[in-house]
Amino acid sequence: MSEKTFDVIAHLRGVLGMIVGAVAGYFVFVWLVDQGFYALVLPGATLGLGCGYASRIRSPWLAAIGGVGAALLLIFCEWKVFPFVADGSLSYFVAHLHQLRGLTLIFLLLGILAGAWFSLGRPKIG
Repeated sequence: MSEKTFDVIAHLRGVLGMIVGAVAGYFVFVWLVDQGFYALVLPGATLGLGCGYASRIRSPWLAAIGGVGAALLLIFCEWKVFPFVADGSLSYFVAHLHQLRGLTLIFLLLGILAGAWFSLGRPKIG
């Protein structure tokens, strides 16, 4: 298969791997918080690792989807575990993201970057 051909099957595998990685990352994140650890980067990284491993190709399309998916997943994870006291709704949380602590915002950014980077995959060898 040439480099210019869009491999639909590989991209579908990547999206399925992304979903599996996101679900696993969410549950591990919640479990770690219950144990006293804060690993907000983890769900984004597992989303990307699942995508990159399952797709077995290098794709900027999957990297873009992985970055957006990681952003949505990380915001959901943070809201689910640490909602605002004033209003526990997701819409209020999203509207007030800028009020999160600096370290939380850094972890959000790192998780999004990890999701995009690992979703990019690796080049085919051979």
